[in-house]
Amino acid sequence: MEKAITKVLLIDDSFEHVSFVEQTVKAGFPQASTDAALSPSDLHKYIEENHYSLILLKCALTWGTAQDIVASIHQQGHDSPVVVLGDCEREEEAVELMRQGAYDYILKTENFTTTLPVVMETVFRKYRDGRERKRLELQLKNSERMYRSLIESLHDGVCMVNRDFQIVLANQALLNHLSDGTGELIGKRCYEILQKSSKPCEDKDHPCPTREVLKTGKPASVTHSHISNSGDIVFEEMNAYPIFSEEGDITHVVEVVRDITNRKKMEEQILQKEKLAVLIEMAGATAHELNQPLTVMLPMLEQALTRIDEHHTLFNDLNTIQKQCLRMADLVKKISEITIYKTKPYVGDIQIIDINKASQPSKIVPHNLIASLLTVLDEYSVIITDESGLITYFNKHSEELLGYPAEEVVFKKDVLFFSKKEPHLKTISESRAPALEKGYCKRKKTVISQAGKEIEIDLCFAPLKDNQSQVTGFLGIGKHITHQEERSPVNN
Repeated sequence: MEKAITKVLLIDDSFEHVSFVEQTVKAGFPQASTDAALSPSDLHKYIEENHYSLILLKCALTWGTAQDIVASIHQQGHDSPVVVLGDCEREEEAVELMRQGAYDYILKTENFTTTLPVVMETVFRKYRDGRERKRLELQLKNSERMYRSLIESLHDGVCMVNRDFQIVLANQALLNHLSDGTGELIGKRCYEILQKSSKPCEDKDHPCPTREVLKTGKPASVTHSHISNSGDIVFEEMNAYPIFSEEGDITHVVEVVRDITNRKKMEEQILQKEKLAVLIEMAGATAHELNQPLTVMLPMLEQALTRIDEHHTLFNDLNTIQKQCLRMADLVKKISEITIYKTKPYVGDIQIIDINKASQPSKIVPHNLIASLLTVLDEYSVIITDESGLITYFNKHSEELLGYPAEEVVFKKDVLFFSKKEPHLKTISESRAPALEKGYCKRKKTVISQAGKEIEIDLCFAPLKDNQSQVTGFLGIGKHITHQEERSPVNN
């Protein structure tokens, strides 16, 4: 960006007038060079070959109108500011020139030599500031575009709310999580959408992370549960992060919503497995201890009943005792065969083990009753390439997941992260069309670590575009979903 006037084009039809204007320019800007276009051919040549800090245009020309020349300059893609030197026959003509794109108009008065440098400096500063503003606006748009691509690539629902809890930004993942993927979230309040409430969450069961962030200025995390439209219990992990202004005030809060229903189910399965393991261990010990006296009592009762006449007064008592001992033996056998965790109501809200449902003959217990559970990963692998597949960004989690240091793969495009049948460049090519059509695509892929290990990931692939909507590269975000081998259950 030019910081000072360095080159000026004079458009005129008089050599004498050009010399006069040139001297005035040199007096005000000694460092500036000048070119003089005295004919259409001169003008075409200079505009074609040079860029000018400023253009001084004589209003009344013998070889063309000022309006046509201004239009021609702009049509050729030059945005150099034009100052009209005022000898127009009508004031309306000068006004029309300003409307067509001229920056200013100077009348030829006695103060012309002192006024011209001041006007030139003012116009150039206005032009320079305008270009800088456009550059910053373009940079901001590019940043917003990349940011949008990033949040749309995430599997978690993301929204940004203002201090009044109104949603100002939300990704498709959040919309998919809340509904059938259609509808509008912008302008609605987050507690209306996420919790179906008419006011911000305040109770202990549903604390509001956004309220906590606004209060403390620090990130907050909570877990909520609610009933979905289908009637199922849904668990959500909500993380909130503050966004500060330059003055240090919180202007917005970013909420990240993660469906952890499956994780909760896994945790419940783990809990049930732990209960089962404790129950089986305790039941085995209990059954063993109870079985000891029964093995003594039952034979003695059998002998006693054979020796006593059935009409004897003790016969019925001994028979009753034998039946109860046999019943106890059956209960002991069922206790020793407990394989599942089943309960039944007892008194009030108390639940006790339902022995009949919890016990099964050990011979029908499946070998792989309980599978091993996955570790829930909260991190993502992020890789950015240029359009040809050249890697330009490789984050820390990618290094840990794939085993490649960033310095070994950045600015390379022949790294085989995928199988030999599915090389990196082929994967980019296959994903290009749906990603460009939809804005992003999601699919499961198997990647190969540096050690040769196959790793299954959930991959989201999105194009990165410049301000002309031209693809400049691709963004890939992967989530590790490789499952562990199944483990055997606890057996009797």
